[in-house]
Amino acid sequence: MTQNRSSSPVRVPPGARISVDVFALDAESDPLGMPSVRIFVASQNGHERAERVLAWSIREHRSRNRRYAIHFMRRNDESGGPVEDAAAWVPKLCGGEGRALFCTVDQVYLSDPAQLFDLDMGIHALLRPIAGDDLLLMDCEKLVELAGGNASDRSTSGARDGLRMPGDRRGPIPVDWDVVGEHYASGRSRRVRYAAPHTQPWRPFPERYVYQSHPNADLWQDLERDANRAGFEMFSRSSPSRRFATRFRPERPGRRSTSNGASLPNGGLHVLLDAVGSELVTHEVCIRESLARLRNRRMAVYTLDAAEAWDAYLAEPVPNQPQLPARWGAEDVRILGLNDPSAGSIERAGAVLCANTLDSVPSEDLPWVLAEVFENADSLVHLGIRPDARSAKLRARSSDRVRRTLGWWIAQIEVAAKRWPNVHWQAVFAAGDSTQVRHGGRHIGEGSPTVWVLTDDRPGNTSQSAGLANALGWPYTIKSLRFSQLARLHNRMLGASRLGINGRRSSPLGPPWPDLVIAAGRRSAPVAQWIRKRNFGQTRLVHLGRKGGDAADHFDLVVTPSYGRLDPHPRRLVTSAPLNNVDPERIRGAIDRFSHRLSDTKRPRIAVLVGGWSGQYQLDAPAARVLGEKVVALAREVGGSILATTSRRAGKRGSDAFCAALPPDAKIHRWSASDGHENPYLAFLGLADAFVITGDSESMLSEAASLGRPIYIYPLPE
Repeated sequence: MTQNRSSSPVRVPPGARISVDVFALDAESDPLGMPSVRIFVASQNGHERAERVLAWSIREHRSRNRRYAIHFMRRNDESGGPVEDAAAWVPKLCGGEGRALFCTVDQVYLSDPAQLFDLDMGIHALLRPIAGDDLLLMDCEKLVELAGGNASDRSTSGARDGLRMPGDRRGPIPVDWDVVGEHYASGRSRRVRYAAPHTQPWRPFPERYVYQSHPNADLWQDLERDANRAGFEMFSRSSPSRRFATRFRPERPGRRSTSNGASLPNGGLHVLLDAVGSELVTHEVCIRESLARLRNRRMAVYTLDAAEAWDAYLAEPVPNQPQLPARWGAEDVRILGLNDPSAGSIERAGAVLCANTLDSVPSEDLPWVLAEVFENADSLVHLGIRPDARSAKLRARSSDRVRRTLGWWIAQIEVAAKRWPNVHWQAVFAAGDSTQVRHGGRHIGEGSPTVWVLTDDRPGNTSQSAGLANALGWPYTIKSLRFSQLARLHNRMLGASRLGINGRRSSPLGPPWPDLVIAAGRRSAPVAQWIRKRNFGQTRLVHLGRKGGDAADHFDLVVTPSYGRLDPHPRRLVTSAPLNNVDPERIRGAIDRFSHRLSDTKRPRIAVLVGGWSGQYQLDAPAARVLGEKVVALAREVGGSILATTSRRAGKRGSDAFCAALPPDAKIHRWSASDGHENPYLAFLGLADAFVITGDSESMLSEAASLGRPIYIYPLPE
């Protein structure tokens, strides 16, 4: 759903370094002939989501019998930074006539702004908050008079002077419209502001800030969800932004020749995709393999400024090359250009290709352009994108410019794709000699996804990975990894590689590659990324744990416990404890299997789960002996029995000392690498009335806590 955008009533002086986009909400009826509520919003590149949610908040709280015109003010140069002296521009843009509200983009309205717009200003020319200039009610005529009476001057110096008027010409806005810090009172506050850049819920500059949660983030997120459900967009094909209208014009001819002047058909497909070498190969492989998995293999090419060139390429086959449908395995290929009917008016194609197009689309228009791409696709969307460089040199030259990096693009695509959950998307990102592929949305093809679970020699990691795989309910294959000394290197040095594993001792890794890889632990992360790279990015990665998942950008989903205290990230899911593989059916089976060995234990049964040495904790022989003695004292006090098990990290000396301190009737299991089904650990979990667990073991604490029984955490020496 979109709103019509009326012609802009503002007059931007020639040569001014600002641009103004107007989003109008027309009155359903206007019996009183009230003036339009004019709202000017100071914005900049990177705040497109904030602009949309601000406009939605006004739409939801406005009077239906009034027209509202929201003017988004941005710089029109390449820096994309904030508008200088934004408030001072407003009286000039209005021609020194009428009233106007000015606000910053970092807020939302919880009441009708017309109630503020219509206030009696008396002799005042300006109403403002007690502290700050984030919301101003202006009488433009009075302000121009105070500035010297020249509303056509293209500079803002005089207007700035007008805003610094004598105190008797300035007044405070009502208290309920004012915002002090992060204060919010439900039912009384008329707006909420998100001023601190590192707590803004839309996270506009991920390379600049480590984002933290805002106490009122849920209000903003609820508004965005409502806007998404309603299909609300400020711009559309019929009413795009000014920057879009300038760049893409229906009458402008499409690209029809290569840089050396050769005709486009002879230039080849690489001219239209703007890709050569490995990038072109990646496009070809991804399209061909994905189309082969679809029932509907009709294909559409979505382009904004090269429709004629594509038509010419399809109409005039390239000598000595297969025609495009045969080349990709498509049944037919049609072109969707800027002059084509609106999306959805014709039968949807199985797949839609959009390459060498999105890079030129202004950020504020990306939502509706991506919406058209997805709406025309029945099953698959294939995108080709050139992310901005991340170099420090480029950032230093234009620090205010938004970097449209790979992570930024993925975030935009994921937001758009949520409205089409049945469509799979794949995107080829090319930057110089580097080409990466990412996938998202629904699994493509028939049947369940193929799943690999990467395991290592650490039971806690295996428990997490297998637990998630079992909960998904899809068939999966265990790939056991054994590591070499190179695994000690930092993951940034290993990159996407198998350098850290011992190939002879590990499970073979080769095609057919999986759709999903689940892994836990730092050492398995480079291997998972290597699998995705070998599969042209078609494998999605879920990583569990705080050590391997600290770089969330490298995965599709990272699940980390809250005590890891890692930075918030859109792809990070924070849990209170690690995942585990404990379920009632497995516990019942273990109790039945070991009932002959444990039937004579008296209640209350105390299960003692011993961890051991780690980077922070130690379990030497004296400490292990003390632990055993304290457990014995507890069992005697309550008149119960002991079920004790050691772990790999306890070591021989620690295990010997601990076991020697226990009484003869204690049921003891000493961990061994060859335990297999002889390990009664799950039976101990099921039979225990209470637990004593060393505080170093995150996994054992999580597994015991999931059973809802008393737990005593024993602190090991640090």
